[in-house]
Amino acid sequence: MKIMIHSLSVAIFVSAFLFSSFSVTVAAESSSKGTSSMVVDVAGVACTVSGKSREATLEEALADARQKGHDYVISLLKAREKQKKGAHKSELVSAYAKGTVRVVGEPKNKWFKDPAQGECCEVMVKVEAIPAGKEIATVIKKVSPADPSDPLVVKVWTDKSSYKDGEKFRVFIKSNKSFYGTVVYQDASGQKVQLLPNPYQKDNYFAGDKLYELPGAADKYDLIVTPPLGGEKITVFASTSPVGELSTEPAGKVYLVTGSQEQIANSTRSIRFAPRNNEPTSKNSAEFFEATTELVTVK
Repeated sequence: MKIMIHSLSVAIFVSAFLFSSFSVTVAAESSSKGTSSMVVDVAGVACTVSGKSREATLEEALADARQKGHDYVISLLKAREKQKKGAHKSELVSAYAKGTVRVVGEPKNKWFKDPAQGECCEVMVKVEAIPAGKEIATVIKKVSPADPSDPLVVKVWTDKSSYKDGEKFRVFIKSNKSFYGTVVYQDASGQKVQLLPNPYQKDNYFAGDKLYELPGAADKYDLIVTPPLGGEKITVFASTSPVGELSTEPAGKVYLVTGSQEQIANSTRSIRFAPRNNEPTSKNSAEFFEATTELVTVK
Protein backbone atom coordinates (compact mmCIF):
# COMPACT_ATOMS: atom_id res chain seq x y z
CA MET A 1 0.00 0.00 0.00
CA LYS A 2 1.17 3.52 -0.69
CA ILE A 3 -0.25 6.98 -0.15
CA MET A 4 -0.30 9.12 -3.29
CA ILE A 5 -0.41 12.86 -2.51
CA HIS A 6 -2.11 14.94 -5.20
CA SER A 7 -0.09 17.83 -6.61
CA LEU A 8 -2.39 20.45 -5.13
CA SER A 9 -2.04 22.99 -2.35
CA VAL A 10 -1.09 21.51 1.01
CA ALA A 11 -3.12 24.28 2.62
CA ILE A 12 -6.25 22.93 0.96
CA PHE A 13 -5.34 19.42 2.12
CA VAL A 14 -4.80 20.46 5.71
CA SER A 15 -8.13 22.24 5.86
CA ALA A 16 -9.96 19.14 4.65
CA PHE A 17 -11.55 16.77 7.14
CA LEU A 18 -12.49 13.14 6.79
CA PHE A 19 -16.26 13.28 6.76
CA SER A 20 -18.11 11.87 3.81
CA SER A 21 -21.80 11.32 3.14
CA PHE A 22 -20.98 8.18 1.13
CA SER A 23 -23.54 5.47 1.89
CA VAL A 24 -22.37 1.94 2.68
CA THR A 25 -24.05 -1.38 3.23
CA VAL A 26 -24.61 -3.05 6.59
CA ALA A 27 -22.79 -6.10 5.22
CA ALA A 28 -19.59 -4.09 4.75
CA GLU A 29 -19.89 -2.52 8.19
CA SER A 30 -20.36 -5.93 9.79
CA SER A 31 -16.83 -6.95 8.73
CA SER A 32 -15.51 -4.82 11.59
CA LYS A 33 -14.42 -6.59 14.77
CA GLY A 34 -13.49 -5.03 18.07
CA THR A 35 -12.55 -5.29 21.72
CA SER A 36 -13.61 -2.98 24.53
CA SER A 37 -11.85 -1.97 27.75
CA MET A 38 -11.37 0.87 30.24
CA VAL A 39 -8.12 2.56 31.25
CA VAL A 40 -7.72 4.00 34.74
CA ASP A 41 -5.05 5.91 36.68
CA VAL A 42 -4.59 4.32 40.13
CA ALA A 43 -2.16 4.13 43.03
CA GLY A 44 -1.21 0.91 44.78
CA VAL A 45 0.57 0.65 48.15
CA ALA A 46 2.48 -2.10 49.94
CA CYS A 47 5.02 -2.22 52.79
CA THR A 48 8.02 -4.37 53.68
CA VAL A 49 6.51 -6.00 56.75
CA SER A 50 7.93 -9.32 58.03
CA GLY A 51 11.22 -8.87 56.21
CA LYS A 52 9.64 -8.71 52.76
CA SER A 53 12.05 -7.72 49.96
CA ARG A 54 11.70 -4.53 47.92
CA GLU A 55 10.96 -6.60 44.82
CA ALA A 56 8.17 -8.49 46.56
CA THR A 57 6.80 -5.24 47.98
CA LEU A 58 6.70 -3.65 44.53
CA GLU A 59 4.83 -6.67 43.13
CA GLU A 60 2.32 -6.43 45.96
CA ALA A 61 1.85 -2.70 45.30
CA LEU A 62 1.16 -3.44 41.61
CA ALA A 63 -1.34 -6.13 42.61
CA ASP A 64 -3.01 -3.58 44.90
CA ALA A 65 -3.18 -1.12 41.98
CA ARG A 66 -4.77 -3.71 39.71
CA GLN A 67 -7.38 -4.55 42.34
CA LYS A 68 -8.16 -0.88 42.97
CA GLY A 69 -8.47 -0.30 39.23
CA HIS A 70 -10.88 -3.21 38.92
CA ASP A 71 -12.96 -2.01 41.88
CA TYR A 72 -13.01 1.56 40.56
CA VAL A 73 -14.28 0.49 37.12
CA ILE A 74 -17.02 -1.64 38.66
CA SER A 75 -18.16 1.20 40.94
CA LEU A 76 -18.11 3.66 38.02
CA LEU A 77 -20.19 1.35 35.82
CA LYS A 78 -22.67 0.68 38.63
CA ALA A 79 -23.10 4.43 39.12
CA ARG A 80 -23.81 4.82 35.42
CA GLU A 81 -26.17 1.85 35.52
CA LYS A 82 -28.39 3.61 38.07
CA GLN A 83 -28.77 6.59 35.75
CA LYS A 84 -29.67 4.69 32.60
CA LYS A 85 -32.10 2.06 31.42
CA GLY A 86 -31.42 -0.99 29.28
CA ALA A 87 -30.75 -4.63 30.06
CA HIS A 88 -27.18 -4.54 28.73
CA LYS A 89 -26.16 -2.02 31.43
CA SER A 90 -26.11 -4.74 34.09
CA GLU A 91 -24.52 -7.09 31.55
CA LEU A 92 -21.70 -4.58 31.15
CA VAL A 93 -21.01 -4.60 34.89
CA SER A 94 -21.03 -8.39 34.88
CA ALA A 95 -18.61 -8.51 31.93
CA TYR A 96 -16.07 -6.35 33.76
CA ALA A 97 -16.60 -8.17 37.05
CA LYS A 98 -15.56 -11.41 35.32
CA GLY A 99 -12.70 -9.78 33.43
CA THR A 100 -9.02 -9.17 34.06
CA VAL A 101 -6.80 -6.16 34.76
CA ARG A 102 -3.31 -5.50 33.42
CA VAL A 103 -0.72 -2.81 34.01
CA VAL A 104 -0.17 -0.44 31.07
CA GLY A 105 3.26 1.11 30.62
CA GLU A 106 5.92 1.83 33.22
CA PRO A 107 4.80 2.47 36.82
CA LYS A 108 6.12 5.41 38.83
CA ASN A 109 7.34 4.31 42.26
CA LYS A 110 7.73 6.34 45.44
CA TRP A 111 9.27 4.80 48.56
CA PHE A 112 8.58 6.16 52.05
CA LYS A 113 8.95 5.18 55.70
CA ASP A 114 5.95 4.19 57.80
CA PRO A 115 6.51 4.02 61.60
CA ALA A 116 4.36 0.92 61.96
CA GLN A 117 4.94 -0.96 58.70
CA GLY A 118 8.50 -0.05 57.75
CA GLU A 119 9.55 0.87 54.24
CA CYS A 120 6.57 1.26 51.89
CA CYS A 121 6.11 1.67 48.16
CA GLU A 122 3.41 3.70 46.45
CA VAL A 123 3.12 2.94 42.75
CA MET A 124 1.26 5.22 40.33
CA VAL A 125 0.23 3.41 37.18
CA LYS A 126 -2.32 3.11 34.42
CA VAL A 127 -4.23 -0.16 34.38
CA GLU A 128 -6.52 -1.55 31.71
CA ALA A 129 -9.68 -3.32 32.82
CA ILE A 130 -10.52 -5.95 30.20
CA PRO A 131 -14.04 -7.43 30.31
CA ALA A 132 -14.76 -11.12 29.80
CA GLY A 133 -14.74 -11.80 26.05
CA LYS A 134 -18.03 -13.66 25.65
CA GLU A 135 -19.99 -11.28 27.86
CA ILE A 136 -18.63 -8.07 26.30
CA ALA A 137 -19.29 -9.43 22.79
CA THR A 138 -22.97 -9.71 23.75
CA VAL A 139 -22.97 -6.14 25.06
CA ILE A 140 -21.28 -4.77 21.93
CA LYS A 141 -23.97 -6.32 19.73
CA LYS A 142 -26.65 -4.49 21.73
CA VAL A 143 -25.01 -1.05 21.63
CA SER A 144 -27.09 1.51 19.76
CA PRO A 145 -25.15 3.07 16.85
CA ALA A 146 -26.36 6.53 17.89
CA ASP A 147 -26.48 6.33 21.71
CA PRO A 148 -23.51 8.06 23.43
CA SER A 149 -24.69 6.76 26.83
CA ASP A 150 -23.75 3.24 25.71
CA PRO A 151 -20.13 2.07 25.96
CA LEU A 152 -17.85 3.23 23.16
CA VAL A 153 -18.05 1.01 20.06
CA VAL A 154 -16.12 1.86 16.89
CA LYS A 155 -16.48 0.18 13.49
CA VAL A 156 -13.98 0.26 10.64
CA TRP A 157 -14.38 -1.26 7.18
CA THR A 158 -13.37 -0.83 3.54
CA ASP A 159 -15.55 -0.45 0.44
CA LYS A 160 -14.53 -3.98 -0.65
CA SER A 161 -12.91 -7.00 0.98
CA SER A 162 -10.45 -7.67 -1.86
CA TYR A 163 -8.35 -5.34 -4.04
CA LYS A 164 -6.00 -5.74 -7.01
CA ASP A 165 -2.50 -4.33 -7.32
CA GLY A 166 -2.75 -0.66 -8.29
CA GLU A 167 -6.36 -0.31 -7.18
CA LYS A 168 -7.48 2.54 -4.93
CA PHE A 169 -9.32 1.78 -1.70
CA ARG A 170 -11.16 3.68 1.00
CA VAL A 171 -11.52 3.23 4.75
CA PHE A 172 -14.76 4.00 6.63
CA ILE A 173 -15.07 4.68 10.34
CA LYS A 174 -18.14 5.20 12.51
CA SER A 175 -18.87 5.16 16.25
CA ASN A 176 -21.76 5.65 18.65
CA LYS A 177 -19.97 8.41 20.57
CA SER A 178 -17.13 10.87 20.00
CA PHE A 179 -13.56 9.63 20.35
CA TYR A 180 -9.90 10.28 19.62
CA GLY A 181 -8.34 7.75 17.26
CA THR A 182 -5.14 6.48 15.70
CA VAL A 183 -5.53 4.53 12.45
CA VAL A 184 -2.87 1.96 11.53
CA TYR A 185 -2.55 -0.06 8.30
CA GLN A 186 -0.63 -3.36 8.38
CA ASP A 187 0.45 -4.73 4.99
CA ALA A 188 1.05 -8.34 3.97
CA SER A 189 4.69 -8.20 5.13
CA GLY A 190 3.68 -7.05 8.62
CA GLN A 191 4.92 -3.47 8.13
CA LYS A 192 2.66 -0.92 9.83
CA VAL A 193 1.83 2.57 8.58
CA GLN A 194 0.04 5.21 10.65
CA LEU A 195 -2.68 6.58 8.38
CA LEU A 196 -3.96 9.06 10.95
CA PRO A 197 -2.62 11.30 12.37
CA ASN A 198 -0.30 11.94 9.42
CA PRO A 199 2.03 14.81 8.39
CA TYR A 200 -0.85 16.63 6.72
CA GLN A 201 -3.76 15.78 9.00
CA LYS A 202 -3.06 16.09 12.72
CA ASP A 203 -6.67 16.21 13.88
CA ASN A 204 -7.73 12.75 15.06
CA TYR A 205 -11.03 13.64 16.79
CA PHE A 206 -14.11 11.80 15.48
CA ALA A 207 -17.63 12.94 16.31
CA GLY A 208 -20.13 10.27 17.30
CA ASP A 209 -22.79 8.90 14.93
CA LYS A 210 -21.06 10.30 11.84
CA LEU A 211 -19.57 8.40 8.94
CA TYR A 212 -15.92 9.22 8.17
CA GLU A 213 -14.10 8.29 5.00
CA LEU A 214 -10.33 8.04 4.66
CA PRO A 215 -9.41 9.64 2.33
CA GLY A 216 -12.43 11.93 2.24
CA ALA A 217 -13.86 13.54 -0.87
CA ALA A 218 -11.98 16.78 -0.16
CA ASP A 219 -8.67 15.16 0.83
CA LYS A 220 -5.83 15.44 -1.66
CA TYR A 221 -4.36 11.95 -1.47
CA ASP A 222 -5.24 8.38 -2.41
CA LEU A 223 -4.63 4.97 -0.81
CA ILE A 224 -3.29 2.64 -3.52
CA VAL A 225 -2.58 -1.10 -3.31
CA THR A 226 1.06 -2.04 -4.02
CA PRO A 227 3.17 -5.16 -3.28
CA PRO A 228 3.67 -7.02 -1.03
CA LEU A 229 0.24 -8.53 -1.57
CA GLY A 230 -1.79 -10.81 0.67
CA GLY A 231 -3.71 -10.55 3.91
CA GLU A 232 -3.74 -7.03 5.35
CA LYS A 233 -5.40 -5.29 8.30
CA ILE A 234 -6.60 -1.86 9.39
CA THR A 235 -6.86 -1.06 13.11
CA VAL A 236 -8.43 1.92 14.85
CA PHE A 237 -7.21 2.56 18.40
CA ALA A 238 -9.95 4.70 19.94
CA SER A 239 -10.58 6.34 23.30
CA THR A 240 -12.90 8.90 24.85
CA SER A 241 -9.71 10.75 25.93
CA PRO A 242 -6.69 11.45 23.69
CA VAL A 243 -4.88 8.19 22.90
CA GLY A 244 -1.17 7.80 23.54
CA GLU A 245 1.24 8.40 20.68
CA LEU A 246 2.90 5.52 18.88
CA SER A 247 6.61 5.22 18.27
CA THR A 248 7.01 6.20 14.60
CA GLU A 249 9.61 7.28 12.09
CA PRO A 250 8.94 9.45 9.02
CA ALA A 251 8.91 7.71 5.65
CA GLY A 252 8.11 10.27 2.98
CA LYS A 253 4.46 11.24 3.27
CA VAL A 254 3.60 8.80 6.07
CA TYR A 255 4.78 7.52 9.45
CA LEU A 256 6.06 3.98 9.83
CA VAL A 257 5.08 2.43 13.16
CA THR A 258 7.92 0.84 15.10
CA GLY A 259 7.82 -1.47 18.09
CA SER A 260 6.17 -4.79 18.95
CA GLN A 261 2.44 -5.45 19.20
CA GLU A 262 2.73 -5.23 22.99
CA GLN A 263 4.47 -1.85 22.75
CA ILE A 264 1.80 -0.59 20.37
CA ALA A 265 -0.96 -1.79 22.72
CA ASN A 266 0.67 -0.10 25.71
CA SER A 267 1.45 3.13 23.84
CA THR A 268 -2.09 3.66 22.54
CA ARG A 269 -3.47 3.02 26.01
CA SER A 270 -1.15 5.62 27.60
CA ILE A 271 -4.10 7.96 27.56
CA ARG A 272 -4.08 11.65 28.48
CA PHE A 273 -7.21 11.88 30.56
CA ALA A 274 -9.60 14.71 29.72
CA PRO A 275 -12.59 15.37 32.03
CA ARG A 276 -15.93 15.28 30.26
CA ASN A 277 -19.07 17.29 30.97
CA ASN A 278 -21.15 16.22 33.98
CA GLU A 279 -18.79 13.35 34.83
CA PRO A 280 -16.12 14.52 37.29
CA THR A 281 -14.90 10.96 37.93
CA SER A 282 -13.80 10.72 34.30
CA LYS A 283 -10.69 12.77 35.13
CA ASN A 284 -8.75 9.53 35.68
CA SER A 285 -10.59 7.02 33.49
CA ALA A 286 -11.44 6.59 29.83
CA GLU A 287 -13.18 4.09 27.59
CA PHE A 288 -11.04 2.32 25.00
CA PHE A 289 -11.95 0.39 21.88
CA GLU A 290 -9.75 -1.41 19.37
CA ALA A 291 -11.52 -1.97 16.05
CA THR A 292 -10.09 -4.01 13.18
CA THR A 293 -11.03 -5.06 9.68
CA GLU A 294 -9.19 -7.37 7.30
CA LEU A 295 -8.77 -7.25 3.54
CA VAL A 296 -6.94 -9.18 0.83
CA THR A 297 -4.75 -7.72 -1.91
CA VAL A 298 -4.00 -9.72 -5.08
CA LYS A 299 -2.33 -9.35 -8.49
